Amino acid sequence: MLGAIVFFPPGTYMVSSPIIQYYFTQFIGDPTNKPTIKGLPTFKGIALIDTDVYFPGGNGTEWYINQNQFFRSIRNFVVDLTAMPNSNTLGDQEYVPCGIHWQVAQSTSLQNIDVVMPLGGGTRAVGIFTENGSGGFMSDLTFFGGNVAMHVGSQQFTARRITMTLPATAVVMIWNWGWTWQDIYVNTAYVAFDCTKFDGDGGQGTGSLTVLDSHFNSVVYAIPVAAGQRPAITIDNLFIEGNTPSVVLVSGGETILSGVNGGSATIQSWAMGPRYTSIDGSGSYVTGNIDPAPVKPAVLLDGSSGKFFTRSKPQYETLGAGSFVNVADFGATGDGTGDQSGAINSALAAANGRIVYFPAGVYPVGSTVNVPVGSIIVGEAWPQIQGFGSTFGDAYNPQPVVKVGNAGDVGNIEISDMMFTVQGPTPGAVLVEWNVRAASQGSAAMWDSHVRVGGAVGSNLQYGDCPSGPVVDNNCFAASLMMHVTSGASGYFENNWIWTAYVILVEPVCAAESCDANKPNIVIMTLTPPPSLRSTSSPAAACWLRRTDPYGSGAALSNTPRCTSTTSTRRPTSLPGTSRPSHLTTSRRPPRSTSSPSASTLATPTLRTAARQTTSVSCPGLC
Repeated sequence: MLGAIVFFPPGTYMVSSPIIQYYFTQFIGDPTNKPTIKGLPTFKGIALIDTDVYFPGGNGTEWYINQNQFFRSIRNFVVDLTAMPNSNTLGDQEYVPCGIHWQVAQSTSLQNIDVVMPLGGGTRAVGIFTENGSGGFMSDLTFFGGNVAMHVGSQQFTARRITMTLPATAVVMIWNWGWTWQDIYVNTAYVAFDCTKFDGDGGQGTGSLTVLDSHFNSVVYAIPVAAGQRPAITIDNLFIEGNTPSVVLVSGGETILSGVNGGSATIQSWAMGPRYTSIDGSGSYVTGNIDPAPVKPAVLLDGSSGKFFTRSKPQYETLGAGSFVNVADFGATGDGTGDQSGAINSALAAANGRIVYFPAGVYPVGSTVNVPVGSIIVGEAWPQIQGFGSTFGDAYNPQPVVKVGNAGDVGNIEISDMMFTVQGPTPGAVLVEWNVRAASQGSAAMWDSHVRVGGAVGSNLQYGDCPSGPVVDNNCFAASLMMHVTSGASGYFENNWIWTAYVILVEPVCAAESCDANKPNIVIMTLTPPPSLRSTSSPAAACWLRRTDPYGSGAALSNTPRCTSTTSTRRPTSLPGTSRPSHLTTSRRPPRSTSSPSASTLATPTLRTAARQTTSVSCPGLC
């Protein structure tokens, strides 16, 4: 699979139809002078930038399965909706003006984007529309004006450092399982987070909303909820001021958490929802201040502000070409052949403070890549450092594929836009071993970099190599650990996806339960001090407890209880006046959404979102 970077130089790009972002693609604007994508008065379509195209007349079918919309990024843009019509019609579908249609999954990001919309005057403009997916991360966004800054629904998401000024509604939550909002500033709006909708599959609404380290200024109805079913809400370190009389309230009814009428206040720690106090699942539904408030380790906080420390991914935009070292100059080809560890290690050793740049590609390594303290590594479109061979073949003597620092090291390291993989069998592989302890807060960090086992061409761990069944092929032992942060190490990890692939990225049809590479143990951390994790996840991996020799016969393993994954697909409900497509009821393929979004959908959400694929873990007698 070939990725792409599309670079936009400074300037204003007038568009009359959506700019389509294809799979495994990054849109990057000039960070020193952000380009503007501006919609024309004649614009027709769902959004200025579209990441998942609805088929015309397709009854909600799209180009991509939303839960599998991996590996996308957009950064450094101004998105201007001010000249667009207040509605447009394309085929049989009416749309409102929208900036970005961002229906994505993991390993995706939005960063450093300003969305400018009309102010008042009955505008129906929506900044970002995310009706479904399984993401993801976004940061450093601003919105001005508009009807809705963000109209969003997804399984899980993390959003931070977002400013929304003068929208009618800052965020409409279509549905979610869990969404974390950090460092959000809503400045003058009727609503901050509208949690009254139940527009997900089967009437799902907002499952969980977390708002922390945020600021509401003159938000009249900050977080409205429905009178019946209510989401779980956690508010931590929220500063409110101005005319913000109700922080949490029943829509059209009582105030649950009062605010201020003039003046200011800080809500230290407040929650509404089930509170579990025992490992047996017992607990009770609570509403009110959490007393005592959770204790936050000082090492995770940003000085005296009381906020959690964050650090956005650096882009090194002020540095010239002389500040970079290209691994290709040392013989690393990135063509997926040979053993390129020697060339990579030579480049890292020679960098001497310069940034080590990896062009897009696959870099097989038959021995450990050593990343010395002081290194800065930047990848182009997630190049892979791929471990293979006998060095990583002994499950009783695991070896790191990428070793970041040595035990006891203290210093600075920065890694961004990389991927770490294996070509099986590699039962003794530790894909990333992180040994360095940060010299200062956030100085040892990794952004937008992902660890993946299986799921792709060249991994030798696809479904054809490792089909489901009672017998485990010894060639399908994929890794010992995916990431190991060793004792005494520390780091800042943001938007890192540590994933055992349960789908095959290049297959058009693949039910998750039939794309199951054997799951390795994952992410063991023995940490002092603790790490800082932002939008970092490790889904679909299960614990292993090997009761037989991993080099014994597959037949012996077939009788060994192990953790397995099963997948359920939640079917979509149909919109009024539509019927469920037959392929959604008969196929094992993960279904897509049932209807493309309309003008009324974006203005007053009624969209029934796509089916969501969920993986549950069964560990008989083990977990």
